[in-house]
Amino acid sequence: MPRLPPALLQLLSHHGYPGKHRLFRILRGAGLLRAELRFELGGIPLHTPAEEWNFWGLRDARLYDPDVDALCRFAQDRLGFFDLLDLGADVGMVSRLIHAACPDLRSVTAVEPNPASFGFLQRNLEALPLPARALNLAVSDRPGEAVLAAEAGRRSDHAAHLRADGTGLRVTVERVDAIFSPIAPDLLLKLDVEGQEEATLRGAERTLRRARRVMLFMEIHPEVLRRSGSSAETLFAAAEAIRPCRWFLPDAGATPVDRALPFFRQVPEHQHDVIGLMEE
Repeated sequence: MPRLPPALLQLLSHHGYPGKHRLFRILRGAGLLRAELRFELGGIPLHTPAEEWNFWGLRDARLYDPDVDALCRFAQDRLGFFDLLDLGADVGMVSRLIHAACPDLRSVTAVEPNPASFGFLQRNLEALPLPARALNLAVSDRPGEAVLAAEAGRRSDHAAHLRADGTGLRVTVERVDAIFSPIAPDLLLKLDVEGQEEATLRGAERTLRRARRVMLFMEIHPEVLRRSGSSAETLFAAAEAIRPCRWFLPDAGATPVDRALPFFRQVPEHQHDVIGLMEE
């Protein structure tokens, strides 16, 4: 299949100009974007699929997600030396952003079940100057296997999720407590597991209890909640059943979430990230 020359690909993707999104759709439709983009983050190369708009439209990797910027500021303020456990790591963008912004980070363990994304994740972690592991598996509250519902061949599928049965790619499932060994006293746990949040927290109970302080970074998405029969309040309660936890929005003021009110009465009903803080 033909591809754009790497230099031209970088030029077209890393700059802003009228009609950029239309050009992206034309090139992707013609099959010309089965390649990779290269960024620099913290002085270390970062590799992403070219055929995803969230990377193609990005001129500077540091601008990928303002919520992660807010998370990093909060972590530097509230945590000491910490390990990162990145669950649902995709190609490793969030792990790399946290590494670039947080000098107190001491290790990275990143978990991604989608093999189409996993190769990028491995490459993006291997150059880090600290202990970093990429694990090609899923997490839940018991070991075994499950079916990964993902778009075939898509190398960055943020909607991929587990099913107990059916047709699709079978993936290994483990508990966090079985795969994670801490180095630092504190823990930053990123949860982007598309409906497996409650089960993943149950499978991480020992890990969450033994850390001195824990910061959770969790996605709350109305469509995922409806698919899994859950609610924002149920997710909050699952974490709070393990340790007391205070919740915040990743905005400039770290606005507290009022647990006495339904979450979606405090914010518009669309996707949000939240920060949870479990202290001593």
